[in-house]
Amino acid sequence: MINKTCKTTPKRTIIYALIAGVLTGLTSLQAQVNAAIYKADSNKRINIEISQLGVNRIEVKKDRIAKVIGNIDECSIEGDNKTGAIFLSAKGIAGEIVPITIITEKGYTQDINFKVKKASEPKTVIIEKPVLKEVKRKEREVQDIKKQVIEAIRDISKGEDRNFTKRDISLKEINNYKKQQNPSHNLNNNLVWGGYQALEDKQIIITKVIEYSNRFLKLIKYEYQSKPSEIELKQISELFRGALSVSIRGNVIIVVYQI
Repeated sequence: MINKTCKTTPKRTIIYALIAGVLTGLTSLQAQVNAAIYKADSNKRINIEISQLGVNRIEVKKDRIAKVIGNIDECSIEGDNKTGAIFLSAKGIAGEIVPITIITEKGYTQDINFKVKKASEPKTVIIEKPVLKEVKRKEREVQDIKKQVIEAIRDISKGEDRNFTKRDISLKEINNYKKQQNPSHNLNNNLVWGGYQALEDKQIIITKVIEYSNRFLKLIKYEYQSKPSEIELKQISELFRGALSVSIRGNVIIVVYQI
């Protein structure tokens, strides 16, 4: 009797691997879609339903489960180092409670009561940690600053500067900085001079400089002689890396700093 061996070519191997990868991705995506989502609460035990049959997958959104504490006589648990998920098989019958505690890599601790249910297939469970109030506050602050910057640039561009302290800076005043022995010191400590020097180094001829400020922002408006098409926003923005925003409108550059 002769056994024949069929040899797979490298090309076919690659195709099979790609198909397997796609199928794995689709399976994972489908599991995410069908997953039961529970809100975490570190101050109390949360109740989660799992299937009496098969292996249930438990994961924490945007984190990884690092440790599980519980009675191994009540369930079988295996962890996946790659995904940070755990796979739990209940040993009890429907209606029983399996209490465990999970600790994530980021230090979040959650006590859980797994309630065993009769189900036709295992459960996929995703636990969502609460967004910290401090994170939400910082997000609001960022949004508020963005809004202030947009409104400030709009107002200054329209000439509506009543909400700002305005100071016209003469070119003579700027030139006085040039004559000082250590102008680089002023470059670090005077935003107007620093911006003027950076633009002048790029051979942009400044004709007028105005400084606007309120409680939160400082805006410096540079008027120049070059044509707008000769200056790209990206090139100018690189000159003002410490600024919140740089705007070019017509022959005007507006640079915004946070005070």
